[in-house]
Amino acid sequence: MRQILLSPEDLSRGLFDRVNCDIPGVNSALIARSPVHLAEEFGLTFADSFDDLDDLKIAVPEISTGVAFALIRHRGIPVAETEIWLDRADANHSGGTHRSSGRATHPSRRGAMALAELCRSTSAHSSVAVSA
Repeated sequence: MRQILLSPEDLSRGLFDRVNCDIPGVNSALIARSPVHLAEEFGLTFADSFDDLDDLKIAVPEISTGVAFALIRHRGIPVAETEIWLDRADANHSGGTHRSSGRATHPSRRGAMALAELCRSTSAHSSVAVSA
């Protein structure tokens, strides 16, 4: 797993301005690990940014298959949880989203592989909940 470093310009614009940047945009899962633990386990550096919900910490790793995903922790969610965001194509192979939430209805094969690799790489005490 390698980290994609986000530019200061991308971070300063916030996550709701994703034109021409490397930040995946579909909230696909939640992992029961804090950014601190993920940083220690994978050698990631979380950067500060924001979106329309709140301030946040973000890191964008890429797994060996080339799938990049964002690990995001909004200031207001529990400390031991981190959101996993995928590109729309990786989040849902049909490209559709749940009508009321705007979230992917289920991960594509590539997205599921990214989530599985993250689960295998984290300790046995972690769990991942896929958004529905």
